Amino acid sequence: MAEGFDYGALWNIARDALDAVNALTSAIIGNARPPLVHPSAVRNPSKAYCEKYWAELKTLPERRAKAGEAIRKAAEKLDKLLAEDRYVAPLAGVWPPHSPKITGRLSYSLKMAKADAHTVADWKDDAHINQSKRSAVNAQYTLQAIVTELERRPEIAKMAYQRRVDKLQTDHPDWSADEALATWQSSDSGNDGNLIERLLTGPDDVELTSRELALLEAYLKQPYSPSTIQHEKRATGRSGTLAKRNKLTLIRDFNRNLQAAQLINTPPAPGAADDANPRNEAPAESADTTPKKPGRKKADYETVQREAQLAADWERAKKSGVYKPVFAKEKGMTTRKLDNLLGRVAKRKSRSDK
Repeated sequence: MAEGFDYGALWNIARDALDAVNALTSAIIGNARPPLVHPSAVRNPSKAYCEKYWAELKTLPERRAKAGEAIRKAAEKLDKLLAEDRYVAPLAGVWPPHSPKITGRLSYSLKMAKADAHTVADWKDDAHINQSKRSAVNAQYTLQAIVTELERRPEIAKMAYQRRVDKLQTDHPDWSADEALATWQSSDSGNDGNLIERLLTGPDDVELTSRELALLEAYLKQPYSPSTIQHEKRATGRSGTLAKRNKLTLIRDFNRNLQAAQLINTPPAPGAADDANPRNEAPAESADTTPKKPGRKKADYETVQREAQLAADWERAKKSGVYKPVFAKEKGMTTRKLDNLLGRVAKRKSRSDK
């Protein structure tokens, strides 16, 4: 052992540094984002939830700064201690078991401490600079901003519904813009409340107009939460949301089948029968009258002899273990061209054998 070497002090400081590294790692991984889900991603969040989210978000920089401050102090002690040669020289001989693993982690801890040694002011400055660059989920929202965003949800739903109405109006030209606007304005929260309530209280075989059927299809295309259905089943044993959608689906399928049956039973127009008659169609071109495309020019004697020689060379090369791509590359050809050449030679040989 080296004389005057304080191994106990070295081990205590190294242990403190490792604890600080674990604290900072936990702070970065566990507190990189608040433990609560952002209110905009929660279905109908309460005011208490928003206040709790904001309270935890405000303390996030301080929590991360405390971990950074702890590792910075421990790393400074370790750096100062390991800077002296009389401590570094006997380090490998006196370290506990698995010394390469522990010394490697200490080296990594020191680099990490130098890179992430932030004070409280540094964290606040970083948050202020990067606030405009963060997404809506990670931004530091005030309580009023969260409430304002939640109030805008019905307007966003109405805008999405209006886009669906415009698309349906395009698909159904007989549906005027005034009728679509009146139906939209009479709805309760962006859906066709009056129509849906009437269908839910009525029979399953109610007949709908084309516009009402289009509205029903638009309502069924609206997204719904499967988690809500599961929660209802756990609470009461059945899901009212799923039962309503099943009833509306039955009404939609009934009216679709009804429209298909009406189209089948509708007599054709006076001129439609003549147009649909297959005898009135223009006759298709016969295969005999279709001009054939010009084929490959017949090979001359020199070409036939050259290709036959190449085929013979390939047979010898194949027996000696040469691969076809290698042989084709040596002859300045691709593998496909070589295959076509061998096919032509085989056809000529079969014709001559007859």
